Amino acid sequence: MAGIIRAILVVVGLLAVVMLSIDNRELVGFSLWPLPYTYQVPLYWIMLAALALGIVLGGLASWVSGAATRAERRRLRNKVGMLEQHERAKREAEERAQVEEARRKTQALALSGPPRRVETLPALQ
Repeated sequence: MAGIIRAILVVVGLLAVVMLSIDNRELVGFSLWPLPYTYQVPLYWIMLAALALGIVLGGLASWVSGAATRAERRRLRNKVGMLEQHERAKREAEERAQVEEARRKTQALALSGPPRRVETLPALQ
């Protein structure tokens, strides 16, 4: 659904740019104040350049404003990774301790020898 809406907005935007370009073909003088040069360019060039500059500056402003959020996300991602690594090491240590305990019990049983047989007396009747 979002893709369809985006496509419609792109088509409408392109249509608006084409209509502005067709309507504003007259030449205007363009100069940058401290420089002595003046250029004759179509008005739509200036409009499209202003639009492109606005898009670039808006994107740059948006990117800069999100720097703190990106830094926080990076810090939290690193913290989660460190906690997962600590938890994994703790779990592995517990598993090694359980294996070691089972090995000690097995050795203790093996060293104690075979179990002695206790004979019971038959019950008196």
